[in-house]
Amino acid sequence: MNELVSIIMPTYKRSFFIERALKSLVNQTYKNIEIIVIDDNSEYIEERIKTREILNKYSEDSRIVRIENKTNLGGSLSRNEGIKVAKGQYITFLDDDDEYELNKIEKQYFFYKNKFGNNKGFIYCQIALYDKNNQRISSSKVYIDGNKNLLKAFMYGGQANTPSLFIDKNILLDVEGFEKLYCGQEWYLVLKILLKGYEVYHMKDELTKYYEHNEERITTNYFKKYEGEKKLYEIKKLHIPKFSKEDQKKNAL
Repeated sequence: MNELVSIIMPTYKRSFFIERALKSLVNQTYKNIEIIVIDDNSEYIEERIKTREILNKYSEDSRIVRIENKTNLGGSLSRNEGIKVAKGQYITFLDDDDEYELNKIEKQYFFYKNKFGNNKGFIYCQIALYDKNNQRISSSKVYIDGNKNLLKAFMYGGQANTPSLFIDKNILLDVEGFEKLYCGQEWYLVLKILLKGYEVYHMKDELTKYYEHNEERITTNYFKKYEGEKKLYEIKKLHIPKFSKEDQKKNAL
């Protein structure tokens, strides 16, 4: 029997998007999943009520696990709460305003097993960018395999998108999950995994949809974003000496 895969989705002040995201999960072609929804709307009673109403529509689906944070934790720490309770051997993530292609989990599961077997590592897929009218704009355009190659790309300014990841839960526990940063939480998570020496493979399939919109996103406070960028720069400075002088010059590290 195929192994259980846990999908972790925090939600915060976006009840108007969450049902679209949920539909893309409950209708996955890979059926042995659990869907962990972490409601981070502790400060917004109206949003919590709306989120409950939407989730109640799926009350008969035993695969859905609902967690309501007592205090607002933010996206990163909410994902960590999901990791703690996840029962799946493998974990993926979804933001509440985006969605999966319906075969996302199935394709990633069998791709992972083909590449790693019973060994540990992680894979990531392409992400397609859509506008608010559901029109495709572009793709993420990242095609890097291998720990060392991706590590260099990340130090140079690589991007990470949590919905594209498919990863063994034990790896997330090994690196102690996400850090509480104002921005770049996904980037730092992947960096920590790469620095531990885990291998990575890329899928060319576009399996997640990222939507551009004008609604609130997690990092909307410009002061916090500035502070977050400074923190990421300090993190990069710590690891630059790990690269040769040639690599540093070539990649402008």
